[in-house]
Amino acid sequence: MLKVYKYRLYPDEEQKIQLSKTFGCVRLAYNYYLAKQTELYKQNKNTCLR
Repeated sequence: MLKVYKYRLYPDEEQKIQLSKTFGCVRLAYNYYLAKQTELYKQNKNTCLR
C-alpha cells in the first residue's frame, strides 16, 4: 500500500523567483539527459537504464 502526502506551498516573491530558477535548471538537466538517452537508444537499440 502506498501513502500519498499532499502539501500546499505559499512562497513569498523572493521564494517564487528562487523556485522558478531551480525548476528551470532541473528541467534543463532532465531534458538534456533524456535527449542523450534517446540518442543512445537510436544508435544502439538498447537502453542504459535498469
